[in-house]
Amino acid sequence: MFKLELNPSEKIVLFDLLSKIDENEIRIKLDKAEQKLISDMVVQMEPVMEDVFSPDYDIILERAKKEILSEWETDS
Repeated sequence: MFKLELNPSEKIVLFDLLSKIDENEIRIKLDKAEQKLISDMVVQMEPVMEDVFSPDYDIILERAKKEILSEWETDS
């Protein structure tokens, strides 16, 4: 078992990225095992993603991305 600890901003940005890959919104060549892994991760994350169905999802996602970038720039 592998456990990944993410803050709320990291969690929503990662989920969004994985969902886009899973739904082919981001086109990358994946083999069947990689596709299954991405799909499985999205399915496992969905139940804990409170903001996904919010009407303000796009705003929440953008704030999360800005927070991550701000932390990254501070660390650099």
